[in-house]
Amino acid sequence: MKHAKITSVLLSIAVFTSIFAAPVCVLADETSAPSDTQSTESVETKETDADEEKVKHTNKNEIESQPSFAEDTESSKENEVSTSKPSVTESSKETEKSVPSEKPTKNSKKTAVAEERIPSQSVSKQKKNASSGYCGDNLTWRVSGTTLYISGSGKMWDFSDYVPWEDCRYSITSVVFTGNITSIGDNAFYFCTELTSIIIPNSVTSIGYGAFAECRGLKSITIPNSINSISDWTFWNCWELKNVSIPNSVTSIGGDAFRRSGLESIVIPNSVTTIDSYAFAECTDLTNVTFSNSVTSVSEGCFWFCVDLTSVSIPKNIISIGRRAFSECSKLTNVTGGANVKTIGDGAFEKCTKLKKFSISSKTLKKIGSYAFQSDKNLKTIYIKNTTKLTKSGVKKSLKGSSVKTVKVKKSKVRKYKKYFTKKNCGRKVKVKK
Repeated sequence: MKHAKITSVLLSIAVFTSIFAAPVCVLADETSAPSDTQSTESVETKETDADEEKVKHTNKNEIESQPSFAEDTESSKENEVSTSKPSVTESSKETEKSVPSEKPTKNSKKTAVAEERIPSQSVSKQKKNASSGYCGDNLTWRVSGTTLYISGSGKMWDFSDYVPWEDCRYSITSVVFTGNITSIGDNAFYFCTELTSIIIPNSVTSIGYGAFAECRGLKSITIPNSINSISDWTFWNCWELKNVSIPNSVTSIGGDAFRRSGLESIVIPNSVTTIDSYAFAECTDLTNVTFSNSVTSVSEGCFWFCVDLTSVSIPKNIISIGRRAFSECSKLTNVTGGANVKTIGDGAFEKCTKLKKFSISSKTLKKIGSYAFQSDKNLKTIYIKNTTKLTKSGVKKSLKGSSVKTVKVKKSKVRKYKKYFTKKNCGRKVKVKK
C-alpha cells in the first residue's frame, strides 16, 4: 500500500515537471535568436528608410531647380537665388519669434500671427550677408547698390523681428516692385531708416502691421486705390513723412497708424468709416485735419499731443469724442461744430493750455466726461447752448481741474442745469447763463 502511494506521488511530480519544463525551453529559444518575422520586419524597415532617402533627395533636387528672378538672365544669378531658398520643414514652422523690444506693440495677436506664418528657415538659414533670396512662396528679392528689388507673384511673408534683407536693412534707400505682388508683409520694412521713397504697385491689396514703422527717412509714398485699409503702426515714427494721400478705396485706418509721423496736414477721405485709437497721436507738425463725412467718432487719443494743431471743427457726422482725443494739443485755441455730438470722453481736451473757445452746437449732448478741460487755464466759458439732454450724472466732475467760470446754455434750461453744474457735482463753482 505504501509502495502504491509513493508511486502515485512520483507520477504526479513527473507530470508537473513535464508541463512547465517545455515553456521554459521555448522562452530560452526565443530570447537567444530572432524569429523569422523579426528578420522580415528588419528588411522591410531598411527598404522604407532607403525609399525615404530617395524622396528627400528628389525633393531637394526639385527645390534647387526652382526658377530664379524674371529679370535675371545670367546663369550665375539664377544659381545664387535657387540655392538661397531652403526646403520647408514642419519643425522650422514651429520656430517662435518675438516682436523687437524697441518697437511698441498694440497687442499680442499680431505677434502670434507673425510667429505662425513666417517660414523661419527662409531667414535664419540663409547665408551671412545675403543679397538675394525668397520673401514669399513665389516672391524673390535682391539688393543692388542701395535698391531692394522684389519680384514675383502672390503674398509676401509676414515677419516679426527678422527679415530676409536684414543685413542690408540700414542701407536700402528705395524699393522697386515687379510682378503681381498682392501684399506687403507685417514689419517688412521696419527700421529701414535710409528708405526715402516707395511706390506701392496697384496689385497690392493689403499692407501689413508695422510695415514701414521706424522708416525715419521716408519722405514719399504712393498708396494705390487697391488698398482698403491701413494697418496698425504702419507709418509709426516716420519723421520725414510730411504728406500722404489716402485713396478713396481705404475704409479704415488702424491704431497708431501714423503716430509720431511728420504729417503736416491730412485729408481723411469719405470712404473711411473707422479710425482706431491714437492713429495720429504725437504728430507734432500737424496743423490741419479734414475729417471724413463717414466717420462717426473721434477715437481715444486720436490727436493726442498734436501740439501744432490750432483749431478743430467737428463735422456733423461725429457722434462721440473719445477719451483724451485732443489732449495736450497745446496750441489749440478753438473748438467748434459738433452738431450731433452725444458724448465727450474723459480728459478729451485736457491740457489744451491755449484753448479759449469751446462751442458745441449739438442738441443731443448727454455727457461731458470727467476732467474734460483740466488745466485749460485760458478757457473761461463753454457754450453748449442747444443741448436739452444733459443729466446730472452726465456732467459729474466734468469741470474739475479747469478754469471755466461760465457755462452758456439754452434759456429754458438755465434753472435745471444750475442744479447740475454745482461745485459738488461738476467739481467747480460756475455760473450757468443763457
